Amino acid sequence: MDSSTSQQRKTGPRACLTCAKAKARCIPCSNPLKCERCERLNKQCIKQVPAPPRLRREPRNTSMAVTRESNVAYTEL
Repeated sequence: MDSSTSQQRKTGPRACLTCAKAKARCIPCSNPLKCERCERLNKQCIKQVPAPPRLRREPRNTSMAVTRESNVAYTEL
């Protein structure tokens, strides 16, 4: 991937609402306000706003050593 491709992916979804609902590819056309599909079907072409980035959760400690130690302590009681 070159730098221009990675910059495009960071901008969020490129499909308009009409194409996204139809799960169709949104291809821009000569008209800067509409995509090819909306132009052909005479639909309103509304660009989507990208969703905010999701927060990353801290990974849980699922080590077998911790699990075994808790089981041993529980069985000794």
